Formats: sequence, structure tokens, C-alpha cells
Amino acid sequence: MLKTKYLIYIFFLIFISTQHSFSSNIIIDGYSKLNLNDIKSLTSIPFEDEILNENQIDILIKDLYKSDLIYDIELSRDEDNFILYITENSLIENIFINGNIIIKDDTLINILNSKPNLFFSKNSINKDLNLIKNIYLSKGYIDVTVNVLSEKYSDERVNLIFEINEGRQSNINRIEFIGNNSFSDKFLYSLINTKSRNFYNIFTSGSNLNVENFVFDLNKIKSFYKQKGFFEVNVSYDIYESSSNKYTVSFFINEGDRLKL
Repeated sequence: MLKTKYLIYIFFLIFISTQHSFSSNIIIDGYSKLNLNDIKSLTSIPFEDEILNENQIDILIKDLYKSDLIYDIELSRDEDNFILYITENSLIENIFINGNIIIKDDTLINILNSKPNLFFSKNSINKDLNLIKNIYLSKGYIDVTVNVLSEKYSDERVNLIFEINEGRQSNINRIEFIGNNSFSDKFLYSLINTKSRNFYNIFTSGSNLNVENFVFDLNKIKSFYKQKGFFEVNVSYDIYESSSNKYTVSFFINEGDRLKL
């Protein structure tokens, strides 16, 4: 009987210990322009006077991240508490582009989600970084890097600075077709949008290295073959660097059997 009571007591201690490890008080720090009531209004989690579990903490962080008023949140934990350190958002005063030579400032600034007098949003910044990079990729700058910095303009505002390292432009200097028995290289070349500098005319400017174009061309070749009765055609492509910043694109064609009516 004593042994049974002892086991129940041990089980109770383990249960209490387990419960304690998954719930804790919450401390919110770092805010200055907002007050606690402002933060409470941004979430459905009643965090001020209650013990929160980890799932509630996760919901609280997601709720706060949805607000344009908050730029970032750092979560830490001591022995007894969850600690949320909030970085409040600022308005954008100016946007500057540095390092760009090929594309003008105005062209880049006009496509950005971030705008002067809007909040400095992490989500918008990430989208802008991808937008700038994709524009450069479409022009053959596959080594482009884009970073963003902010500098304090005032207590409420920041300047946004995009730093671009364009790298070197890459071009297509050769296009080859492999496996095409029914149609000539020259004919298939006339179908696609990608052009090489050295395919048939060394004086053509050629195309930039742009993967989206290759996928479009692949589908165009496949569609043409199917129109001609090659319903089992399979087309793929490969790209490799043939010399410094010069690339060869190979289209591999498995025509299959042609359906004849």
C-alpha cells in the first residue's frame, strides 16, 4: 500500500513537472511607441494575466507579425518565462538604390512594394529583394546579389537602401538539338524564342541566360510535335557553361512514334 502511494506521488510530481515545462508566463519588452493595450489589441491571446502554453505563444507571435506596426520579434526563454522582444516598425522616408549600372534607379524603385511613407515591412522587403533579383536574372545576370540596409532618418522614420552587385552578364552562345529526326535543327531553332550568338549568324546579339525562356521554348517544341502527330514526344533541356559567362543550351527530343491517320 505504501509503495502504491509512493508511485502515485512520483507520478504526480512528473505530471506537475511536465505541465510546468510546457507553460509559462509571458514578458513583452522592446516597445516604446506602442503601449501594452496596443499590443493586446493585435492578438486574440489574453497574455497579460494568464499562463500561456507553447501553442498559444506561437499564435501570439503570428498575430503580432501580421501587424504593420511590428517589424520583428525575438523569442527567448528563461527558467520561468517566455520573453518576446518587439522591434517596432518605422515609416520609410527615402529609398536609395546603390550599385546598379544596367537598370536605372527609377525603373527599380517603381516596381518595389516598399514605398516612401509606408511602413518598413519585412514581408515587403523580402518580395522586393526577389523582384530585383528576378529582373536581373531575366537579363542574364545570374550571379547578381541584392541586400537591403536601413538607416535612421528620425525617431519615426528610416531610409531604405538596396545594395546591388550585378556581377557579369551571361549569354547563350550555342543552341543544339539532340534526337530530332523528323525536323531539322534550323527549323526547330526558328520556333523558339531563345537565340544564340553563334547559331547561324555570328552577328546576332543572342539571348540572355533566362531559365523561364527555356521552359517556354521546351513547351513550344513539344506543342509543335504534338500538332504533327507525335503525341508521345518528350522534350527536356540542359544548360552548361562552355566558356566564361557563355552557355550552351541543349534540347533533348525523344520524338516517339508518329500517329498517322
